[in-house]
Amino acid sequence: MRIEIQLRIVGDDNSVISEGEIVHFDKGDDRLEMIGLSFDEAKAALVGIQGGVVTAQAESFLARHRNCDLCGSLLLSKGLAAFMRQAGKRSDVFCPSSIFSCAGKGWP
Repeated sequence: MRIEIQLRIVGDDNSVISEGEIVHFDKGDDRLEMIGLSFDEAKAALVGIQGGVVTAQAESFLARHRNCDLCGSLLLSKGLAAFMRQAGKRSDVFCPSSIFSCAGKGWP
């Protein structure tokens, strides 16, 4: 018996964002211990699902935040690290709100 697990991600407008096979298994049913998914098979399925979901969510987020809310111009990347001070110590942290700047006149 062949088991295929597929992931289909549909947008709010009912358009298919992504669709594809996550993982497939050839499973027998001749022994009781072969019934169901093994721990490794379940982990492989979860890894595939997580990868597809995270990719779709990241692409959707970036598409929505590609342009300036004030002037509509394309946002330029500043890099991935921002500096943060806590209790007098400086640390490099990832801060999504600080990695983009306006290419137009919307932001100073």
